[in-house]
Amino acid sequence: MYFKLHKTPEKCFISICDKELIGKQFEEDNLFLDIKESFYKGSLEEIKVSENISGVLFIGKKSIAYGLKKNLTDKSSIKKVKNIPFSETIFL
Repeated sequence: MYFKLHKTPEKCFISICDKELIGKQFEEDNLFLDIKESFYKGSLEEIKVSENISGVLFIGKKSIAYGLKKNLTDKSSIKKVKNIPFSETIFL
């Protein structure tokens, strides 16, 4: 899995993606996943989640499993495009 930290002046979030999905696109009905290397390809090592993180985006089976294990997402937030699971968790 790739872990990438994204920072803006207002917030900070992490994208987590299965390695084999980098550079691919998936479309189904009105949903579209464009898994750009520049957005998702970061460290192969886990990023420590702190209170400064405002959200986490997961794409792929391994990434979703990681999010569930770490209690960073829940099953009710998981959607699929072409059988590729993804989830976004926002922390308030």
